[in-house]
Amino acid sequence: MGLILCVVWAGCATQPDSSPAARQQAEADLVLNFQSWHSISFIKPDFAGTSGALTARAKTFSKAAVVKLLGNLMTPRGLVVVVLDRRHSPDPLVASGGMDEIQKFFEGLGFRRIIFQDGAASGRPDGLPVIRDTTFGRGPGAAKIAPTAGA
Repeated sequence: MGLILCVVWAGCATQPDSSPAARQQAEADLVLNFQSWHSISFIKPDFAGTSGALTARAKTFSKAAVVKLLGNLMTPRGLVVVVLDRRHSPDPLVASGGMDEIQKFFEGLGFRRIIFQDGAASGRPDGLPVIRDTTFGRGPGAAKIAPTAGA
């Protein structure tokens, strides 16, 4: 009996919780990688059909193409996660109106919640840090900087 319990116990490996960023992306209706208004790529849903495959270069869209594509889709408009590719120059965090302008864009498309993640921090064990989450402080001027761990 003890041997059976040892085998059962050893076979039940626990899987660590995913990072908050990964959970947010899983919950999102739309996840985008944003370099500039001329270079936006879809992470979720996967329009390029490359899910799980390595690609040399992601298919990118302009602002106008994103509007057209989303206008033709029946995608829910609850949560969008925007991964800012801050390794791109100029930094999309501040260029061309920065996050405020990106937030207005997605609010104009009907999204109720926008989360910005810092793509420059990819590879961190705790995932991508949240730069802004429009859920914090609902009301006029709802966009607040998300609290950081330990703050």
